[in-house]
Amino acid sequence: MDRSRAGVGSLVLARLSGRGSRLHSSGVSVLRRRQGERAGGGARRCGRSSIGLETNRRVALRRLPAPAGLALSAHDRVGSYVRGPHCPRGPGAHLGRAAAVGRRRVCLDRTEHPVLVAGRNGRTWLAGCVLLDRRGPAERRARLPYCRARARAKAMYRGVLMGLGGIARSAHLPAFLHDPSVSSRLRIVGIVDAAITTPGSFHGIPLLNSPEALADLGRIDFVDICTPTSSHLAMSLWGLSQGYHVLCEKPVAVDRTEASRLALAAHAASRVVMPCHQYRFNPVWRRVKRWLDDGAIGRWHLAEFRVYRLAADPGVGHSPVPWRGRREDGRGGVLLDHGTHLIYELLDVAGPPTAVRGWTGRLRHASYDVEDTAQLVFEYPDRMATMFLTWAARRRETEIRFIGERGSITWSGGMLTLERDGEVESFDHTVDLDKSSYSRWFAGLFCDFADTLDSGDSARPIADIAQVAAVLEASYAAVI
Repeated sequence: MDRSRAGVGSLVLARLSGRGSRLHSSGVSVLRRRQGERAGGGARRCGRSSIGLETNRRVALRRLPAPAGLALSAHDRVGSYVRGPHCPRGPGAHLGRAAAVGRRRVCLDRTEHPVLVAGRNGRTWLAGCVLLDRRGPAERRARLPYCRARARAKAMYRGVLMGLGGIARSAHLPAFLHDPSVSSRLRIVGIVDAAITTPGSFHGIPLLNSPEALADLGRIDFVDICTPTSSHLAMSLWGLSQGYHVLCEKPVAVDRTEASRLALAAHAASRVVMPCHQYRFNPVWRRVKRWLDDGAIGRWHLAEFRVYRLAADPGVGHSPVPWRGRREDGRGGVLLDHGTHLIYELLDVAGPPTAVRGWTGRLRHASYDVEDTAQLVFEYPDRMATMFLTWAARRRETEIRFIGERGSITWSGGMLTLERDGEVESFDHTVDLDKSSYSRWFAGLFCDFADTLDSGDSARPIADIAQVAAVLEASYAAVI
């Protein structure tokens, strides 16, 4: 790099994929050129897991091939993007084929990888911070003045809880009411449940027995659907028809047709539909995924997911057969109920499988009319994943294992173990996995929901719903 044309503090914004100069999520990388220099000095926080860098130097765009010998991970759901006043292209500093585009503020959220950059004068410089993102084409973001975007980031969204069952009482409401990061962004102003016979309140929140009464609550921005699975699609479509954003318990859609209906309705309403995929915010899974992204065990080739439960979760009801064991309410059994969580976790680290094989059956609970046990095999060109789920066990257990070229990751009960190159590290996460901690997982999800409402990025959660629905459909279709 010509030092006379690009200052020591210059940034290189490498666009690996995507369209246009205003990018969201995919295809953004940042090099900060100075040996040993990290995101400090003029850096400031701009999100829970991102760093904002401001520079008065020029910022260069170019396509950047992965450096030889550098292990990269195809991470997902990153928040890297470029924002600020539009800066027209103009003559300026170059790095390879890169043309400088002027002043920018850059948000980034990935760890650093040292990479050598060849300069024009034959010297080699070390790019101290490199962030690489290899996802698909990016979406254009709305061009908002910075002051308006900043005001929206502080918005308080008013919502209504639809359903007051077990998951609403034990996880959703505690997160909304008691987590400061959530309560400062999202406020539940009403609860609707058909079982409510007389007006009243729950934790100071008005109780209603019909959606028609929502007009008395004032402005409503979103609904949080916590009803049985059979109602998820219809209630989500109803919420969109009313102009509400939708937060919905999983699964929102169980096949591609339903996911397509939901996507069309969300697009027509210009509203966000987000599934409650809260296991992504489980601290144990986040550590597992971080290890996989960072290549801690090399390239992995085998994944095993095993979940043992004694019966379907009864919720708050007292029926001899819990609603999850009835097809009329649950639409499916253990594969649909708990398997959904494992499917989106697998998709996050492996992407969609090329083929699925499966078996389902009732081994213990004859009163259920859905499967209480399922076995699935997910095939990939060069790796495989298996899932075994049952409501017919003698005790509650969970085990997840990844096996790679350099070692393995094992999550068994509350213990997480990393074996790498013959060395073993173990971490006790028993407290993090206690049911009393579930509300913290939802708190992370709800903060992500609020951030998504700020950005208006409806495509990401809809794509999440569609991918999971496609795998669920393929899994049931593959049952022998």
